[in-house]
Amino acid sequence: MIKVAAALNSFASSEATAPPSEEIFVLSASQLQDLVAQAIERATAPLAARIEVLEQKVRGRGNGPEIGWEQASQDATGSHTSSAQVVQNLREELGAFQEITARERAYDRQRIAALERRPAPTAPGTKTAARIEKISAVLKLRGGAASFKELQRELGLKPNQFSALVAKLDKRTFQVLINPRARDEKALRLRAFT
Repeated sequence: MIKVAAALNSFASSEATAPPSEEIFVLSASQLQDLVAQAIERATAPLAARIEVLEQKVRGRGNGPEIGWEQASQDATGSHTSSAQVVQNLREELGAFQEITARERAYDRQRIAALERRPAPTAPGTKTAARIEKISAVLKLRGGAASFKELQRELGLKPNQFSALVAKLDKRTFQVLINPRARDEKALRLRAFT
């Protein structure tokens, strides 16, 4: 234990005498934002100056001789193209764009026509709601409870159809019971029979 304490004391004294390798600065968020903005401005200033000079030359207001559209297009593309050639290229691009747009509009019209031809869907759940009402009425006539088989016969449903209908029943109103004598027989009961 004494050796550990002596080692810790020697480590602490050597750390206190060693010069710090990095200094820590505390800056507010606004000071940090100002420093970042200044760094961005210094980095982009030469590019902004070059862009301004080029724009002035294209507009004819620069210190050098005025250059025309042909020379500007030559400087930008690296090869000499006439203004007529540039206009022709732009017209071709515009024509291609209009053709694509017209084709997309035609596809949209076809999709809309196909949607309009579909028959309107029937109101969802009308048959299910009617069956649930019939189950409720049958249960009220039978004293509030009936077996699955009796209800299937009464409604004229197959077992899988009746199971799907039971899954849709409100569990606050209906309760599924299992016959304790015959575990494979189930019954349905109204919770609040009046």
